[in-house]
Amino acid sequence: MSENEEQVSHLLLQASDLERTVEFYSEIVGFDVTERTDFGDGRPLVKLHVGMGLTELPDERADSGQAVEHIAFEISDIDGLVESLREHDVEIDDGPKETIYGTSVYFFDPDGNRIECHD
Repeated sequence: MSENEEQVSHLLLQASDLERTVEFYSEIVGFDVTERTDFGDGRPLVKLHVGMGLTELPDERADSGQAVEHIAFEISDIDGLVESLREHDVEIDDGPKETIYGTSVYFFDPDGNRIECHD
């Protein structure tokens, strides 16, 4: 991974009231809704033009207040990252697998934030 090739790809926020949150970001903040779809697990997904997605906050995460579902980074060497994660005994939560972004791998940082890296 060389300098300037990696970048934040997208942010997925979980909302306790999805439509209220969509209204806030679209009507008040001024972000455009570019797509409404569903995840494979059935949760609704609202994509905004700024690289942010909005979905429902699952009941099991509501008590913790964990609003950020994951932060995604676009990287140039997914295989090298997977190797590094394994060498450092970082548990891979999901992947590597093909997603709409390319090959993605999901894992948690030391504070429990879910991270996605894709090529």
